[in-house]
Amino acid sequence: MAGGNSASLLSYTLTPQADGIVNGKIYSFKFRAANVVGYSPFSILTRVGFGERVLSPSTLGADLEQAGASFVTLVWSEVADADLPTLGYSVEMLNDEDIWQ
Repeated sequence: MAGGNSASLLSYTLTPQADGIVNGKIYSFKFRAANVVGYSPFSILTRVGFGERVLSPSTLGADLEQAGASFVTLVWSEVADADLPTLGYSVEMLNDEDIWQ
């Protein structure tokens, strides 16, 4: 797809062999449509990292020495970078109504 190739489909599969994409890199894409009058404006930019999904941390616990009446400190193991760097962690909590927040 290098150089702005056209696709008449609603999807296009990128591969290292055909498109030269490389594991561990982040790519930016934008799209537009065409008809007999011309081209539409480009879509918003979409960024995609090509590589394996990061693994989950192996442990999650509470640091009871760093807790109080109004807070708790959670601790977990750091994960090793895969093809792409680990940018951060997200913590969710199940509330009294069984809803993850």
